[in-house]
Amino acid sequence: MAPDLVQVALGGGSLKELKKVADVKPPPVAAFVDTPKNIDKSDPAITLKITDAGGGIGDIRLYLNGSPSCWIAQEA
Repeated sequence: MAPDLVQVALGGGSLKELKKVADVKPPPVAAFVDTPKNIDKSDPAITLKITDAGGGIGDIRLYLNGSPSCWIAQEA
């Protein structure tokens, strides 16, 4: 349940324009490829395989310990 939607509904607002769960397309599937078990460098290279699962692929953001470490913008 989303508290913001409950607040809109109780306030008399309309929820008709919101997407239905069935209309939300699945996110892409991401997987690390050929990841070594040990890395002895401070700047390792990683390879990702990102597969469209029906909802498209947008910007790609990688996080390291909760902090953004890489961002790849989708080309228009």
